Amino acid sequence: MSVDVVNRERPYDQATWQEGVAIAVVLLGLGAGAFLVALRPSFWIEFGSRVAKALLPLAWSDVSKRMPPEEEAAWREAERQGQGDEWLRLQRYGERIELSSPNSHGVTVIHAADNLDSCTDR
Repeated sequence: MSVDVVNRERPYDQATWQEGVAIAVVLLGLGAGAFLVALRPSFWIEFGSRVAKALLPLAWSDVSKRMPPEEEAAWREAERQGQGDEWLRLQRYGERIELSSPNSHGVTVIHAADNLDSCTDR
């Protein structure tokens, strides 16, 4: 007994007219940008370099930030205990959470905690 597979046309197999318009608009924008750069490349090169000079120090200050040594030691200790992600979340967002080991159904139960020191595996 053989099973014939029927290829049925589904609406999501083909692009809609809205997607076609969106692609056309993006291509038009890219073409217009390329046209402007081709008209005056020296202006856009200078503009790009000034924007980069203005934004690079701001970006570098965030990228090059390090934890203080005490904080890094606490984070590494939390990593050894398997709670590094929770520790980072606590530092960034101030969330107070405590993880317990999975229950009999394999579900990890999350409890509210006053601080990270009280987070223990149970």
